[in-house]
Formats: sequence, structure tokens, C-alpha cells
Amino acid sequence: MRQLAPTRRAGAGDCRAGRASPEAGREAARPVRKFCAARSLYTDRVSSAVPSCVPLSPRTARTARVKPPSVAVNKHPARRALFAVLACVLALPDGFAAGPLVLTLSDGGDPPYTNPDRTGIIDRIAGEAFRRAGLELRLLKLPPERAVLLADRGIMDGDMGRVAGLEVRYKNLIRVPENVTRLEAAAVSRDQTLPASIEALLGRDLGVIQGWKMYEPILPRASHLVTADDTDQLFRLLQFGRVEVILFERWMAHAYIVQHGVQGVQVLEPPLATYDTFIYLHKRHAEHVSRLAAALRDLKREGVYDRVYRDAIRAYAEDRRE
Repeated sequence: MRQLAPTRRAGAGDCRAGRASPEAGREAARPVRKFCAARSLYTDRVSSAVPSCVPLSPRTARTARVKPPSVAVNKHPARRALFAVLACVLALPDGFAAGPLVLTLSDGGDPPYTNPDRTGIIDRIAGEAFRRAGLELRLLKLPPERAVLLADRGIMDGDMGRVAGLEVRYKNLIRVPENVTRLEAAAVSRDQTLPASIEALLGRDLGVIQGWKMYEPILPRASHLVTADDTDQLFRLLQFGRVEVILFERWMAHAYIVQHGVQGVQVLEPPLATYDTFIYLHKRHAEHVSRLAAALRDLKREGVYDRVYRDAIRAYAEDRRE
């Protein structure tokens, strides 16, 4: 009987020798992929330490029911490391910060109390008080009504330069008991013959900035009232004849008239009233209240408060006398 030779797979060499087709050579040269059930992934090499690895043909590997799981590849290791460092820094308590704790307070004031150059009365007095208390102050200019609402909700760290009693209505705010400055309520009108008296002015058409708490107790008694969103709008009401009198602050009014060259209006003298104004902090910063109050008292005792106040209003006071 004729004995058959053992069958073997054609290799690439057989193709060159003419004993196999080119397709068979390419099939033999292609590596056989294997699916490893223990690791649930495809591999071109089989480790003896991994069981249940069965060889699969290329077509079977492509059409296998079990698909390889998606593996997240870290393509940006540097970015991932940076995020990790930032997360650690943000998780540190305040005591581990590189610098002083920064508190951002809303501010509805105008020159000479606050200005963009941070050289106003409140800028200098409150800024120094915060520095002595181990804090850094940042002021964000906002409309007065919105300013106190954002501070009460904790979106801002507090509110600057407000009259006493705000904490009764806004329960999340704590008042620093030492005043930061004082405001002089004043009326501004085109009619210089009007008396500077609240009772005499209540029967006139009045304009006021919405959110100015020092005027709220008397506003219900006004016969006609128009509210403005900011200082520019308030003065336009007066200039265009929408109101007869606007209720503002004495030195803020002088500063605005000088800086904007407003003609035909006058600040009525004497001031209607004087109010101490205070720093309000959100209740989460309650531990800083006593240090700020002590720093403000020290500034007054050292004469810094009076000196800053006189320097800030001197130019407007001299202009008023002229």
C-alpha cells in the first residue's frame, strides 16, 4: 500500500519554491491571534501562566461574539498629574495657603469712598484693617440691592459700607461692630432755594438709588418716588426733569458733579443726616469679625482714619467753598 506523506501547512518558503500559491504564503506569514478568556483580551502571544487561551484564526477573531473591553488610555499624563496637584491644593485648609485668605466683598459705593485705583476712604481704611487681620480684601462693584442679596446668599464673602441693622433682615450676615466710615445723607436739586430738610422734601418728586438702606425708613412717606439702578441714572433723572430732588450722599455727590462736569445742580446744605457704615461678613467668616473690629479701632487710635478721611474729601470741600 502506498504510504501518504504527512500533511503540513504551506509556508512562505514553499511559495518561493513554487510548491504553494501566493495566497497560502501570505496566510502563513500572518500571525495567529489568540483570545484569552482569563484576561478577556486578544493577544498575539500566549503565556503559559495564563490558562484557557485558545487559538483563533484571523477571521474568527474579527467575528467573535466576545468583544474586547474598551481600555482607557492616559494620553496626557502631565495634565492628569496637574489636576491631581490642584485637587490636593484646594483640599488644604486655609492655614496651609501660600498667602493671606482673600475675601471678596460687594461694594455699592462711589468716589471718594471707593474707586478703581483703590485710593478711596474705604479702599484704604478697610484694606489696611483686613491686612492687619491677616486677610486680603477685594471689592467688586455691584448695584446696592444686588450686592446685599449676593452677600446674604453666600455668593459674595460680605458687603461693604452698610448702615447698622442689616443683620436683622439678612440673617446670614454678621456686622463687624466697629464702623469703617460714615456717610452724610444729602439732597441734590436744580432748585437751590429748597430747604435741606427731610420733612420739606417728602412732598417733592424724589429720586433714589434702589437698595440704599439708609433712606428706606422714609421712602414710604414720599408722595412721588422714582428709583434708579446706579449713580449715572440717578443724575439723569434730575437733569432731564423727571424728579425735583435726588437723595444721595454728600461727598459722593460733590465728587460726581466735579468728575462729570454736571451743570445746574447743587448739593443742598446742611446734610440731612449722618450714618455710620459697617463691614458685613457672611456667617461662614464669623471667626474674622473680632480681628477686623480690633484693627479698625487701632487705625482710629493711631489717627490713620481721620488723616485718610481728610485727604480724600479735601479737594471736594475746597471746590464747594469756591
